[in-house]
Amino acid sequence: MTTTTYTEVATAAGAWCCRVLLPETPFEAVCALLKDLTTVTGTPVTAFLFGGCGDPVAELLLVRDPSRTHGTPEIALYESLAQRLTAETGWSLAPARAPHSGVLVGLGLREGYAPDAPHHAPAEVEQHLAGHGADWSCRTARLVSARLVDGAVQWYDEVGVVVHTPAEMAPTIERIAALFAQHRYVVTDFGSGSTRALAAR
Repeated sequence: MTTTTYTEVATAAGAWCCRVLLPETPFEAVCALLKDLTTVTGTPVTAFLFGGCGDPVAELLLVRDPSRTHGTPEIALYESLAQRLTAETGWSLAPARAPHSGVLVGLGLREGYAPDAPHHAPAEVEQHLAGHGADWSCRTARLVSARLVDGAVQWYDEVGVVVHTPAEMAPTIERIAALFAQHRYVVTDFGSGSTRALAAR
């Protein structure tokens, strides 16, 4: 049996995320606003919308997603993007819930990209993390991204989890990604001050 391993396919200097609080808003409405933001600014948007399917959104986390094809906008541009989003919606920027240390990963729960592929449960991620102490968090979220390609918004969303762990637990996250047949995931590493995209090989 071949074991899936991951290799770094894109990296960007700097580790950034931005927590945004909002009144409970339907998921579809938040997605529409993020798509509009990408259309108007041309800047790709990646965000974790906390909650499960059918839940309204009251908190989201903006993050960066390095691309080998498209590159990665600078943090200053994302800071401006976050300010624009909150200014236009009345939403609030808030301090990150977790200290800026360790690694932050949005991990999908569906095997591959096919809509009818097997799905895993957030509890399965927690079970794999449970043997590594208590210094970690795992929250259900919708992982979404919008990118302008040839004048049209390329959109992706998937139910997943947002995991925050000490850096030494990165191999555990990689094993979970392999067990869940993830093709790609991104690590925001606050310790090294970098953001890395890893892909299965």
